[in-house]
Amino acid sequence: MSDDTKEIQHTKCSDCGLVIAPGESHLVIDGKAYCEPCVKKGREKPTLETKMAESELRAKHPILKYFSHAHLPEKLAAVSQPWCDLAWKVAAELPDGAEKATALRKLLEGKDAAVRTLV
Repeated sequence: MSDDTKEIQHTKCSDCGLVIAPGESHLVIDGKAYCEPCVKKGREKPTLETKMAESELRAKHPILKYFSHAHLPEKLAAVSQPWCDLAWKVAAELPDGAEKATALRKLLEGKDAAVRTLV
């Protein structure tokens, strides 16, 4: 790790908002914690524009918090990741409306079922 990163204790990921458990791999950059999946996605140093867009999407579509996967074991997180990516794409790119809300809800149902197949 570089000088501007360090290990921290129990906190939330500044990117996806998930709680980072003590001992779970993460980074701190400029005082902000990032979970391992967010770091792996190349989002170590998110831009202000990206952070604002994600914050607005989270506020507009609260269901997105249920697509978080940093708290899952690696095997389950790997199954959950594509569903998370697609949910964010749907939230960001499709026009708002009842069908968009339904699409996000159905994606969540699919993600939950896919993860349960490995439990």
